[in-house]
Amino acid sequence: CNRAGKECQAFGKFAGQAASDMAAMSGMSPEKAMEGTLRIMNQFGKQAEDLSGVNDALAATFVTTTATMPDLIQGFKFAGGQAARLGIPMEEVAAAIGVLKDKGVEAGMAGRGLNVALSKLLNPTKKAQKTLEDLGVTIDQQALSSLAELTFRLAKAGANAQDMGNIFSVRAARAMGPLVEAWRDGSEGAKDMARQMLEASNRGKHLASTLAKIAEEAPDKQWLKFKAALQKVGQVIFEQLHPELIQ
Repeated sequence: CNRAGKECQAFGKFAGQAASDMAAMSGMSPEKAMEGTLRIMNQFGKQAEDLSGVNDALAATFVTTTATMPDLIQGFKFAGGQAARLGIPMEEVAAAIGVLKDKGVEAGMAGRGLNVALSKLLNPTKKAQKTLEDLGVTIDQQALSSLAELTFRLAKAGANAQDMGNIFSVRAARAMGPLVEAWRDGSEGAKDMARQMLEASNRGKHLASTLAKIAEEAPDKQWLKFKAALQKVGQVIFEQLHPELIQ
């Protein structure tokens, strides 16, 4: 700790509680949960004072998708660095990993696919450029710095599986394809989830602590089994904690 005296002790206690909250929700040990959280924070340049907000953003994933904390750690391991360099918010990456897990794409494949896709866009092939031109899709800084904006443009242009393969490669298309399709299934997919996660991070509503308390009070503390039932009402819980999101 770079802080001095009582301030350092206070932060240590705060960090310990944050680790305990994440462990209760994820089924991981506090040490592993905190190690994974800090790795994600380091990728995105988050500071110690951001810890509670990051926990809340990750916790929002647990109640809106089937992704687990180990899934997020695995996905961020491959996608986090490139996403952070492009200025893509941490919350959007978490949302994307969650959407992909719901679509049957495992976290490691999701992370690798997102990493390759973003790299391809920075140095597109002639085939990719031609496909994007034919679709009328412009890849500017706004699109590069937001998975939601990028996938929305592709969905709006009607990009199909062949287009996705031409632009990103087969492996990357397996990750980007479901994110594009999420715009076509009646929901706003990753964009809406990312917005909720960003709100969870910024509003200071202590979503992580609330869910940890629910987990601790669940019968026999069987959180991982309880989570499946919680997901059915997770959106209701989230909206109760964030009534300002309801329009």
